[in-house]
Amino acid sequence: MKVLLTSELKGGNPLIDGFYHRMCKFVDIQASINEFWSTDSSNHYDVIHLQWPEQLFKWKKVNRDDILRLEQRLKYWKDNGSRLVITRHNILPHKLNSLYQEIYKLIYTYVDAVIHYSYASIDNFKSMYTNTLDNPSLVHEVIYHPMYSDILNDCTQQEARKTLQLDENKNIILVFGRIRHKKERNLIKSAFKRLDVENKFLIVPRWYRHPKKKQFFDWVLFQFKRFIYSLKTDRMLGYRLVPEEDIQYYMNAADVVFIPRSEVLNSGVQILAYTFNKVVVGPATGSIGELLEYSNNPAFKVDDFEDAALKLKKGIELSKQKVENYSFAQKNMNWELVIDKHLQLYTKLQNEK
Repeated sequence: MKVLLTSELKGGNPLIDGFYHRMCKFVDIQASINEFWSTDSSNHYDVIHLQWPEQLFKWKKVNRDDILRLEQRLKYWKDNGSRLVITRHNILPHKLNSLYQEIYKLIYTYVDAVIHYSYASIDNFKSMYTNTLDNPSLVHEVIYHPMYSDILNDCTQQEARKTLQLDENKNIILVFGRIRHKKERNLIKSAFKRLDVENKFLIVPRWYRHPKKKQFFDWVLFQFKRFIYSLKTDRMLGYRLVPEEDIQYYMNAADVVFIPRSEVLNSGVQILAYTFNKVVVGPATGSIGELLEYSNNPAFKVDDFEDAALKLKKGIELSKQKVENYSFAQKNMNWELVIDKHLQLYTKLQNEK
């Protein structure tokens, strides 16, 4: 079987690299965005597995000509016998222009199967597209997001806190990943302020963006904010992406990983935290809420600061007990199981030609 994965290797996402290197043991797989657009008629793939639609356009804004070009390409692959699959990472793009909504719908019109990270994702998809999508034979398959098993994890909590110069007696809340907008920032600040726990400490490695030096006033304001926040002794706020080799220090130092998202479907941070056997507190919505419920982690009501604080307190309490999140992930999200389910889906689609 020949498979095209429409992503690039070593692009900063260990999920793609891990999937490719494990899948190549079973199929002839290529990872390339350019290959998707190639006009070389000698190229044939049994399965074309799409990831993020915006990745096909190198994460840039699109125009009407791009939509037409994409439809021609999808039709070309379908007419040449390829089965099209997409993994649904997002409801819609986090940013970029509104034409991507049309691109998402266009792709869903042509693909043979959609891979979801939860049953909540299927419900959400059907609520969005049931009455508008012309693809009656579309297959929906739930395959959990795989563990981040390839990320280094060889230090204890004590060693991690020593590396980050943190006190051992702190109750540490970690918010990992980029803070996308003011709503998330307000939730973090309000929930942490309301959290009734002694020795609480907040870590947000990417609290704010680093402005360009040529933007003088933004630069001055940025430095002023950094100074003000540095006076607070109950938090560590940064502005840089954490290198992959340092992720283990932040994850292992934490007692609880807090997901402040309320308008997203999935969270890779949730799976990362499970991989490090950390208690996770997140919103009771989408795939995040479904997995929190299945794994007995606290889920707060969306946009409810008080409930978020209460669930954070519950998370701290749970972290002092035996945490089972790694076991849950190992049972449901291990790479062997994830790859096997993908192979089953690929084969099923091939047999239905």
